[in-house]
Amino acid sequence: MLVCVALTVLTVTGCAGNPPTNSLAAPQKISSNSISTTSPTGGQTASRNSVLNPGTINPQPKWIPIPNVVLARSPVPGQSGEQLELVDVKGNFAKNPIVGPFQGNNWTGQFQLWLVDPLGRIVSKLSLPPNQYTLFMRNFQFHFADYNGDGHPDFTIGQRADSNGYWYQLFTIKSNELSRLPTPSSELFVSDFTYSPLLQRVQPNGFALKYYANSQAKWFKATYSWEGTKFIQSDVQAIPPSG
Repeated sequence: MLVCVALTVLTVTGCAGNPPTNSLAAPQKISSNSISTTSPTGGQTASRNSVLNPGTINPQPKWIPIPNVVLARSPVPGQSGEQLELVDVKGNFAKNPIVGPFQGNNWTGQFQLWLVDPLGRIVSKLSLPPNQYTLFMRNFQFHFADYNGDGHPDFTIGQRADSNGYWYQLFTIKSNELSRLPTPSSELFVSDFTYSPLLQRVQPNGFALKYYANSQAKWFKATYSWEGTKFIQSDVQAIPPSG
């Protein structure tokens, strides 16, 4: 059984050009002089084609195409030096100065998970659904655990849902292949605000998560267990108020 691991991520702000099919692109820093400081009007889905128009009351952002940006990179436990990466392969970047949940760095584009061996060769790729994974705002680290008890490293990756938390999907690395672990719904809502949190392990082959339900003004704890080929929700209970 794997031990949950929190691993240091290599922060890369950008890289230029398309890498060979068997190697990573060399990273390069994004020039602060080339980054627009205008305001996106569409939140997560601000138009990538809009340009800064001097003299307008509400100037639009100028998105900069920056392919193959590595947003996360972490060693994979038990994988002989292999690393897991999140790569924005068709990336667009802009800064959002508007105070709110999307203020700051915004990376949009097409996101892929890459499993890379010690020589820099890509062993496995998995594209994240573009209609679900639309925006990342910072570098982060992956957290691994064996949630289904099969001896292989699993991990979460998600996106902001609302002010109460993020939604997540579960993935695994098995026989040098990246794949998604099936859950009752395609997305699991968790009152967490990181891109790859470590969930609470439940023995022998499950996990638990907590979330706040606005409609009921209550906290809940949901438990999931692995049944053959997928996770099922085995229990959900309201969490009594403390104090």
